[in-house]
Amino acid sequence: MSSSTTSTESEASQPPKFRTPLRAGITILLILLGLGQISGRIFSINAINMLSVEQMFRNDLLDELKYLVVTAHESSNTEDLAIYEETLRREFRFDPEPLRTNPALAAAAKTAKEKATRKWPIQARRENWDARRKPLATDALLRKVIAETKYRKEDLVAELRWLALEAFEANKTDDLQVYLQTLTGLASTNPDSNEGATTPQLTEEQLREPEVIESIRAAKREAKHHWPIELRKRDSQRIEELYSTRAIVDMVLKETNKQRPFLSGNDRSRWLTVRSLVEHGTFEVNSILEYEPAWDSVDIVSHMNAKGEQKLYSSKPPLQATLIAIPYWVLHKATGWTLGDHPFEIGRILLFIVNIVPLGLGWWCCARLLDEWCEEDLTFVVLLASICFATLLSTFNVAINNHTWGAISAAAASWYASKCWRGSQAWSDFAWVGFWSAFTFTCELPAASMVGMFGLLLLWRAPRQTLLVGTPAVLLVLLAYFGTNYIAHGKWSPPYSFGAGDVNTADSKKKENWYDYDFIRVFDGKKVDSYWRRPDNPLDLGEQNLATYVFHATVGHHGILSLTPLLVLAVPGILATCFSSRRDQQLWGWSLLAVSVACVVFYLFLLDTRQRNYGGTTSAFRQLLWLHPLWLIASIPIANRMLQRTWGIVLIGVLGFMSAVAATYPHWNPWSQTWIWNWMQWNGLPPI
Repeated sequence: MSSSTTSTESEASQPPKFRTPLRAGITILLILLGLGQISGRIFSINAINMLSVEQMFRNDLLDELKYLVVTAHESSNTEDLAIYEETLRREFRFDPEPLRTNPALAAAAKTAKEKATRKWPIQARRENWDARRKPLATDALLRKVIAETKYRKEDLVAELRWLALEAFEANKTDDLQVYLQTLTGLASTNPDSNEGATTPQLTEEQLREPEVIESIRAAKREAKHHWPIELRKRDSQRIEELYSTRAIVDMVLKETNKQRPFLSGNDRSRWLTVRSLVEHGTFEVNSILEYEPAWDSVDIVSHMNAKGEQKLYSSKPPLQATLIAIPYWVLHKATGWTLGDHPFEIGRILLFIVNIVPLGLGWWCCARLLDEWCEEDLTFVVLLASICFATLLSTFNVAINNHTWGAISAAAASWYASKCWRGSQAWSDFAWVGFWSAFTFTCELPAASMVGMFGLLLLWRAPRQTLLVGTPAVLLVLLAYFGTNYIAHGKWSPPYSFGAGDVNTADSKKKENWYDYDFIRVFDGKKVDSYWRRPDNPLDLGEQNLATYVFHATVGHHGILSLTPLLVLAVPGILATCFSSRRDQQLWGWSLLAVSVACVVFYLFLLDTRQRNYGGTTSAFRQLLWLHPLWLIASIPIANRMLQRTWGIVLIGVLGFMSAVAATYPHWNPWSQTWIWNWMQWNGLPPI
C-alpha cells in the first residue's frame, strides 16, 4: 500500500475537523442564517388567512350562545344551560352570569336574535341534524341517493339488486317493487352509456333463478367499495347516536373555526395521519376528515380495513408521519394541546423539530463535503451559501414534505460514503451509509439507484463491513418503510400503487382503486366525492405533449435550470468530478452521475400523461429537489476554475442572484406557482 493511501486512511480515521477555523465559523454562520430565515417563515405564516370570515361566524356564534343562555335559563333547562355557559367561558372568555341576573342584557340578547340577518350556526346545525334523524321511506331514500351518486353507479346497481333479493326473500313486496322499478329507471336513463350497460333490468322471476341469486351474492362478497344506500342509512344511524346539545355545539365550534391549518392538501394529508395516530391511535383519518371541514385534503385514499369497513387514509407513505407522531405525542402529553385545538402552535413547534433541526444537520454534511473537496476558500463559501439560500428546497421547509428529508438523507449518505472511500475502517460509517441511503429511498423512490450505486462501490471497497453492517442497516430502514405501510393499509406496497391519477378510466373500474371513493361528512351530511374523480386543475390532467413537458421541466415554467440557473454548473461539474484526482470524490461523482441520469430519465420520459404534472401546483419541479445540494457540490471543479477569473465571478454571481430570487418568490407558500408560470399567464401565454 502506498504512503499516500496510508495517509488518506489515517486521516479518515481522525475526528472530523474543518481545514481552518475560518471555514468552520463561516459554515456555522451560513447555516444559522439560512435556518433563521426559514424559521421566520414558519413562525410568521403557515396558515391561510381567513380571519375575517372566521370572525363573522364567531360573532354569530357568540350572539347565539348569549341568546341560548337566556332562553335555557328561562325554561329551567339546566343541562343545556351548563353547556352554553361553559362554551362561552372557554371559547370567548365571556362571563355568562350577568345574562341571568341583568334583565337589560337578557333583552338585548333576544333583540339580537330578532335582528339577525343570517341563520345562526347552532340553529342551522340543529335543523340539519333534525332532518337527517327522520327516517326516510324507501322511495324517498332512493331518490336522495340517486341524486347524489354521480360516480360508480355500478355500485348503486349492485346494491339495488342485493336489496331486491333481500326484500324478495323477506317477502317485503312493497320494497321489492320500489327496488325493481328503480333498477328499470336506471337502465333506461342512459341506455347507450357504459354505465347503462351494467344496469340490466331485474324481475321477480329472475330472483328465483340460482344463477342470478349467486351472481348477486358474489357481487356483495367481492365489493371493494361501500355501497351508497348503506352509506346514507349509516349517516342517519350515526346522527341518531351522536345527537345531543353537547355534540351539536362541539360540531359548530369545529365548523366555525374556519382557518385552515397548514398550507395545502398535500401537507395536511400527512398531518392528518400524525393527528390520527396520536389522538385516535389509528392510521384511519375518518374521525378528522368527516368531522372537521378545515382539515380537508385531496391527497386521500380509501379502502376496506381488516374489519371489512370502508375507511379513509392519507395517500402518503406512512413512515414519515409515524416518525413525526413521536415528538407530537410528547408535546401532546406535556401540554394537553392537540393539533385540532392548537394547530398553529403545535404545528410550528413540530416543523422546527422535524424540518429545521434536521436541515441544519444536512447542510453540515454538505459543508463537510465541500470542505473536503474545495481547495479554494472562495469556492467553499460560494457553494455553501448557494446550498443555504439559492435552491427551492428551502422554500418547502415551511411544510411537511418528503423532499427535505430526502435531501438531508442524501447529503448524510454522501458524507459517510466519502469517508469509507477515503479509507475509514469504522463499521459505524458503513452502517450510516446504508441507513441514510435507504432512508433517502423511503423519501424519494427513484433514490433506489443511490442505494444500489453506493452499495456496489462499497462492496468493492470493503465487502466485509458492507455486508455485515451496511446491508442490515438498509434492511432495517426498508422494514420500517414497508412495515408501517402494511400496518396502515394491510399491503406492502404504498397507496400510489392502487390507481393514482387513474380514477375515471374503464380499466380503473376493474381494479381496486383507492383513489375512487366518497364519504358523508358528519357535520352537514354532504356526500363528498374524491377530487380525483373529476380533477379541475389542468395540471392534474397532465401535459399531453412529451416534448413540451420535457422543455418546461428543464428550461420552462417549472424548469430545473430556469428556476435554479446556478445548477448549469453541475452539468459539466459532475463529469469533471468523475475524473477527479481524488478517489473518494471520483467514486462519488460516478455514483451521482448514475443516480442523476436514472432520476432525470424516470421523471422526464417514463411517466404516463396523468403524472406529467410538474409536481402539481408548486413552486418547483419538486421531484428532483433532493438532488440540488448534491449537484451544487458536484460543481466544485467548474466553480473553482470560474472563480479564479473576473468574468467567472460575475457570471456565478448573476446565476446565484437569479436562483435566490426564484427561491424567494414563493416565500410564503411552496404550493404556489413559479414566477415564470405567472409571467406567462400575465402575458396571455398558456402554461399548459
